[in-house]
Amino acid sequence: MTREEALEHFKKEYCDKYFLQMDKKIDAFIKENEEKLLLEFIENFRSLCLKIKEMQAGGLTPKIAYITYSFGIDNINGESQEYEVQAYGKEWFFEESEECKIPYDVRWLYSIMEETYKELLDVSKKYIGQITSDDLADVRKRGVVRCDVSLVKFVKIAIEKAVQIDEFKLIEKEEVLEIRIGEYKGYNEIIYKEDIRKKDSKEIVAWLEGKNGTYSYEILSELDLSGGDYEKITMHYADLSKCDLSNANFKDASLIGTKFIAAKIDNTNFKNTVLAEANFDSTVINNSNFQGSSLRASDFSNAKIDGCNLQNVNFSKSNLSNCIIKNTNLEKGKFLFTCLENSDLSEQDLRNSLFSSVNLKGANLSDADLRGVEFENVDLTQTNLDNAKFGQNKIFKLKILAKDVAKLDITEEQKKELIIVN
Repeated sequence: MTREEALEHFKKEYCDKYFLQMDKKIDAFIKENEEKLLLEFIENFRSLCLKIKEMQAGGLTPKIAYITYSFGIDNINGESQEYEVQAYGKEWFFEESEECKIPYDVRWLYSIMEETYKELLDVSKKYIGQITSDDLADVRKRGVVRCDVSLVKFVKIAIEKAVQIDEFKLIEKEEVLEIRIGEYKGYNEIIYKEDIRKKDSKEIVAWLEGKNGTYSYEILSELDLSGGDYEKITMHYADLSKCDLSNANFKDASLIGTKFIAAKIDNTNFKNTVLAEANFDSTVINNSNFQGSSLRASDFSNAKIDGCNLQNVNFSKSNLSNCIIKNTNLEKGKFLFTCLENSDLSEQDLRNSLFSSVNLKGANLSDADLRGVEFENVDLTQTNLDNAKFGQNKIFKLKILAKDVAKLDITEEQKKELIIVN
């Protein structure tokens, strides 16, 4: 085996597999320790804000336009397990004021990476000197970058809570403030944005219709964007709260993480649109088309949906608790790990949908058309099924009240998958 072949084999057979396992370990650790990690992050952010305020009071730093979370060469070389958190004015790297920065301890993250790196280091010895120190340095860099990806996901959640503290509100800011994360003086991405500039609705409509690149983290709340043609636009983590979006066209758009809280959505076209992680909390949605859209991990809690097309929509991992849905087609929907607690789907067309590990506690499915619905690991014991239509259902681990069993049009073999509760 040549050195090139050995390196390719090492990367493909070991690095890829081990780093995938590392990603899963990190995700599990964050999930298990989320509350503690959030508190630590907020306290770290509070320390930065206090330092900013102190330096601004002494005339040592200007109004803040950027806050960055950065990893650098020391992280890649294994010499540091901290991110550098730094505040800048609008001149960013070019300003001459005293540096305003603090460390953010990420050893909880890097300890998992180091464990993976040591395992790969041991594996590399099998190649009898064909894997060099430079190769292993590249492996470490790859691990740091993957850690950064995991950290970005966590910080996106944490920063939304951190910016609510009084200390952040009291610092002097530019009209536009961005919080970013990534490589020191290299590629980084926005994870939070404030923009208090006054905006003209007509100008913003023309700007968006021009589809000039990606509109990430744009603050466009309380604008009249009705009737605009935004087909195929890319607008990630933007804020469209309280906007008038009636008669607007977002067909085939990518609107990941965008906020639509209390927006006016009437006769709006979201057909085949990516709306993963979007927020429609408490929003009234009328006569709109979401057919074929991805609404994974989206929030429709307390929303009211009437006269819409939600056919073939993916609601996996979404929150539809206390959502009221009327006169709407939900045929062929995907509800995997979806929260439908206390939702009202009575009289709705849910034919040929998939319900898997769904929370239906207190949900109203009375008079709903559930023919052809596949139930997998679902509890219907606290669900209103009065006059619901069943037939040709696929069933796997379905928990149901004894009085409701007769409503199911299933075979004797399928009945073995029922968990019957009196």
